[in-house]
Amino acid sequence: MFPHLSQSYLFFADKLEKANYYLELSIEHASEPLDSRLISHLATAPINDGGQWDMARNLLERYGVVPQAVFPESYSSSNSGGLNSILTSRLREMALQLRDLTNGVGVMRARALKEEFIAEIWKAMSTAIGVPPRPDEKFVWDYKDKDGKVKSWEGTPREFYKAFTSKQYPVSLDRVLI
Repeated sequence: MFPHLSQSYLFFADKLEKANYYLELSIEHASEPLDSRLISHLATAPINDGGQWDMARNLLERYGVVPQAVFPESYSSSNSGGLNSILTSRLREMALQLRDLTNGVGVMRARALKEEFIAEIWKAMSTAIGVPPRPDEKFVWDYKDKDGKVKSWEGTPREFYKAFTSKQYPVSLDRVLI
């Protein structure tokens, strides 16, 4: 028995990680001129959909995965253009504030503000997509086995990944993307 996995769960985690990464890069490169090629490139699309194998592997290892029944699709996860547009605009505003703060007061205060910004992004995505289970939060999944008997599984998203998907779809470090 192999469950339908929640794409929305990894979609949520991916957006959150990309937002964090973009804001961190804004702090790290605060001294770079705003019209530099690097800053232009970073601001172009800080949270595009999709990614590479190593990004997917890291998401699975860090967040785990859940069945689609536990965290189903939503309009915004299936049609991400509007959400991406809103988040991109807000992230650019946040990046400018972090640059100014880093150059004025310092990195420590900027990183503290970044955490507040990540909480704001999480809240916006939770409103649009739903509140996903935390990687260490237990959930209950009821399903029917191959004989039609109702069964129940309880555990965290990380435990679910290890129990159900890591054996069929291992994402070990010995894989290379060419």
